[in-house]
Amino acid sequence: MTFLIIREKGTRVDCGAFILQCLSTDTGVRRFAAIVSKRVDTSSVVRNRVKRQFRELFRKHQEALTESVDLVVIARRTALDHPFSELERRFLKGVEKLNDH
Repeated sequence: MTFLIIREKGTRVDCGAFILQCLSTDTGVRRFAAIVSKRVDTSSVVRNRVKRQFRELFRKHQEALTESVDLVVIARRTALDHPFSELERRFLKGVEKLNDH
């Protein structure tokens, strides 16, 4: 999974607290990556918590995605302000938009 290829050729959905980037592939598997930069928080503990939350969202809801896809989540600072349930709601809404494309 090359992030630049996904950014250039993929579909992008702004979910407010994060951005979803998606690219359909022919590999037959769903792949996921979460990007949480130091701009979100300088503490690695906080950044890793946000990554864990997004990994869990992908794990719980990967069946909602198309069969073969590369998905990248780019967190924004505002992701820290939302509870997990709100991130989950936004994630599902974003996945719905991606599936419509």
